[in-house]
Amino acid sequence: MPSTENGSSELKKQQSSGALIAEITGASLLFSDKFDLLTQTGLPLSPDFLLGKVICLLFGAAWSPPFTDFLELFKSFHEDLQTDGAPMEVVYVSFDRTCEEMMGLVGDFPASWACVPHGSSMINYLKLRYSIVVIPKLVVVKDNGNVITDKGVREVRKRTKRCFTHWYNVANQVLETDNS
Repeated sequence: MPSTENGSSELKKQQSSGALIAEITGASLLFSDKFDLLTQTGLPLSPDFLLGKVICLLFGAAWSPPFTDFLELFKSFHEDLQTDGAPMEVVYVSFDRTCEEMMGLVGDFPASWACVPHGSSMINYLKLRYSIVVIPKLVVVKDNGNVITDKGVREVRKRTKRCFTHWYNVANQVLETDNS
């Protein structure tokens, strides 16, 4: 993973560059048309499906044993929640070394998961915005990027499905606060 030294100044440069990073203020989406998401088969995906959902930003890489171990637990967690109709979406943010490595891993993800394209400037932006220094990391956010929790890995391991209820309640409080 690239160094995060001078991370805040790099983040400011990226935020000020309209050509690279979409403005994230107010009710704006975390992801914009400038940063297409991909399906597990590599097809472009509009970020509109994220509106009004609890978004799990899953940072990881195929080469990381702690990530691949957590991934199995998280896939089961996600499957249980989808069966219950939970308004949650997963976006994989890859630190894989190559696009082929990433797509090999993504091919085993549930079909509903999205991913940020390998090599996209959005990966570095998200890494800096959410202070990612280790993987696995699960940052749970609203569609406007407001953090619900940055301790998603620990919460999923400890509380299983109950943590989603907490995330959902916090997300709705954040939404009410944002609209007032």
